[in-house]
Amino acid sequence: MTVYLVSERKLTKTVISSKARNLIVLKIQALKISPYGRNDKKRGFRSGTIYNEIPTGPVWIIDPLDGTTNFAHGFPWFAVSIAYADKGGSQVGVIYCPMQDELFCGCLDLGAWLNGKPIRVSGIPVLDKSLLATGFLYDVRKKPAKVLAALEAVLIRVQGIRRAGAAAMDLAYVACGRMDGFCEINRKPWDTAAGQLLLEEAGGKISDFRGSSYSPFIPEILATNSLFHEELLSVMRDVL
Repeated sequence: MTVYLVSERKLTKTVISSKARNLIVLKIQALKISPYGRNDKKRGFRSGTIYNEIPTGPVWIIDPLDGTTNFAHGFPWFAVSIAYADKGGSQVGVIYCPMQDELFCGCLDLGAWLNGKPIRVSGIPVLDKSLLATGFLYDVRKKPAKVLAALEAVLIRVQGIRRAGAAAMDLAYVACGRMDGFCEINRKPWDTAAGQLLLEEAGGKISDFRGSSYSPFIPEILATNSLFHEELLSVMRDVL
């Protein structure tokens, strides 16, 4: 069994992000879930993205600081996201939002919770009444047309859109019913692996923009409370 740490990004790192990553790795190694010893970092953990194929063995998918730009600017919307995946899917997911002191947890086939209490997605039945979350690429200024076209198409069909800058928190908020859906282009596994499990265990639905099954290793994500999923999917298909 090989256990991977997926967390490296070609982005400006903060000192706190690096410290958080190292602390999380040490805690995971202490669990001895990997067959390798606590100090065998090179064999037991690998940093980097695995995109050539979806891993079928055990994988730790970790973002020590989702919302790095927010944190650097003092904007209180950032989180730690940790997922344990096996056989191509997340088995356990945890998202902790330190500024709100909220801990979201999900376990495959057992449910999802916020600070120990069960959560469910919202009951908003139609896209027109929904509040959605979205995000933009870090290099959006290099190719804004595609993003702006999708944003315009959705904006005129919903009650509101929020772009707060931390996909893990966005998915957690959809899972607990505070928001009704989330869609974004070019997400990474560490952005969505924990949130996907939370949302599905809370009764939501996730797919890619073609309506196919979703995996954190697919770059596009469309997530809803399931009630207007096909309606939002139709909008995204027309644009993209």
